[in-house]
Amino acid sequence: MLCREVLMKNVILTEGNQERLKILSFLFRVSGYTIEVIQDLGRAMASYQGLSSVERQSSLLVVADYHHLGHQRELRFEKLTTLAQLEPSAVLLAAYRWTEPEQLALVQEVPQGESFLMCQSHQIIDFVERHCAAQQCDQQS
Repeated sequence: MLCREVLMKNVILTEGNQERLKILSFLFRVSGYTIEVIQDLGRAMASYQGLSSVERQSSLLVVADYHHLGHQRELRFEKLTTLAQLEPSAVLLAAYRWTEPEQLALVQEVPQGESFLMCQSHQIIDFVERHCAAQQCDQQS
């Protein structure tokens, strides 16, 4: 896993209950990631946009709980629309349970929705590690 060791990954963690964000923050730090926790999606996006272009290439904005964005699909989609200006594959959405119709609608109705990464909540750390390793290996090829 040489690729993961070479790349230092920055994670901006947002949208989840406070306890969940604390636990994930701890797990990311223990795994060797630089982590910033910002509960509000808008401020998290502003923080991401404030990074230099080099920092952005090694950063990932992680929505810890997709359903925390709103109780209705329309509210969640409205918030996610603001992320359309971010680089492709810069956003990871995690949910306790994804439904196929919800994922399909997200991809079709949210601008840049097809570029959002998605995983189950319990897979966040593993997913980010695999994504980082794959991204670094692609850059070395």
